[in-house]
Amino acid sequence: MSGGAFIAQPWVQAGLQFLLVDDESRVRELEGKSSAAASGVKNISLRPPAGENRLAASSSDRGAGLHGAAQTAQRASRQSGASQPSAGGAEARELPFEQWGENWQNLWKRLNMPPHPVVLWSYAALGQDLAQKADPARRKVLGRMLAELRHPKGTHVFWPYELPGEGMRPDIFWSGVSLLSPRALLILGSDARDSLGLPKSLRPFCQERVRGRMVIQLHRPENLAANDTAFRSSVVFLSQILHFCSGRLPAGGF
Repeated sequence: MSGGAFIAQPWVQAGLQFLLVDDESRVRELEGKSSAAASGVKNISLRPPAGENRLAASSSDRGAGLHGAAQTAQRASRQSGASQPSAGGAEARELPFEQWGENWQNLWKRLNMPPHPVVLWSYAALGQDLAQKADPARRKVLGRMLAELRHPKGTHVFWPYELPGEGMRPDIFWSGVSLLSPRALLILGSDARDSLGLPKSLRPFCQERVRGRMVIQLHRPENLAANDTAFRSSVVFLSQILHFCSGRLPAGGF
């Protein structure tokens, strides 16, 4: 054991005060060796002092907590990734204007979009209403809603994700959103929500943040036209949630 004391000497010079061992017979053996006393080791114990034990336990708890938090974050990340919309929806890539195709480009030019719209509306039959003859019932109910909101002209714009004969093009829809950069998107109907790959958790009178923008869900225009209670509730809801659009001039229809 004298060799053991010799080996421990550099550690003593570095400040070693306590020697921890697990076997009690080993403690008695070491306590009987004069070399251990000469080495400067002050105490031999099966357990560290109370203060060090608390510190070790605290450190262990913190380590376990960090490890658990990391595992939780990893699980959340995996779950989040698993629930992300497909590349055909909210994650659809954006296209430069020259790649949209003639029909989409002509519609964009004809709509003469204002430079700084705040809210962009879309619903399943919007492409038909814009490219062909607008449905009278949809046109009327949306015109009433805009008039009752009394937001400044140019606050609201309408942009579709599907055109007759062109099929659904979420990529062109999101490209238009990027060009207009509205603060909020107003999606009417769960069919439009699903076609755009938006979260299923969006329900009427709910909102979520997608691609850095507020996305608001309401009923389909046909439902609003047929149900005056739903229409009135929608106007009140939009008046509150779109408070940043307040003004005196009605925006008009489309």
